[in-house]
Amino acid sequence: METVHIRGPDDGDSSVSSVGDRFKTGQGSAFELQPFIIEYYSEIGYKIYGQEQVISDDFDYGDYYITDERYRKLENCKIQSGDILISLVGTFGQISIVPNKFEPGMI
Repeated sequence: METVHIRGPDDGDSSVSSVGDRFKTGQGSAFELQPFIIEYYSEIGYKIYGQEQVISDDFDYGDYYITDERYRKLENCKIQSGDILISLVGTFGQISIVPNKFEPGMI
């Protein structure tokens, strides 16, 4: 499961058109690739979001979770409302914006 997590500046602008400008200028952009190892999965905890949510544009879909302990170690990968997620495999380049209401988790 590989998805690029782009975190831009906290300017409230999560429109797709602004992403290209951030790539060109390099301002406020960061790529983080975080593949997960199956041994970290848990039946409860924080949700793991990936390409299946991005491709379907459905943040309720999926049932992969990670423990609270693992989440705290990787907290810099948590998603927030307005984050733009881009798939890297399969349907390459599919974009989805994290909605206002979603289950707390990480990419």
